[in-house]
Amino acid sequence: MSAASRAGLEAEILGWMHEQPWRHDEARFERLARALFALQVASCPPYARFCEEAGMTPESVSSWREIPAVPT
Repeated sequence: MSAASRAGLEAEILGWMHEQPWRHDEARFERLARALFALQVASCPPYARFCEEAGMTPESVSSWREIPAVPT
């Protein structure tokens, strides 16, 4: 993902967070969560390996609920 694409995704997420009044939008959340997952996989090789070993890639997940979480 290009720097411009990353910046655009970040701006869209932050823009949604700052909307007044903020509203729940499941479809929007789904799209943004999956885009962020793709960015994280592309940007963090250890996370990419973890996800690939679990069989969960941006191409294979069908819902944000399937995105592997990593405890910090």
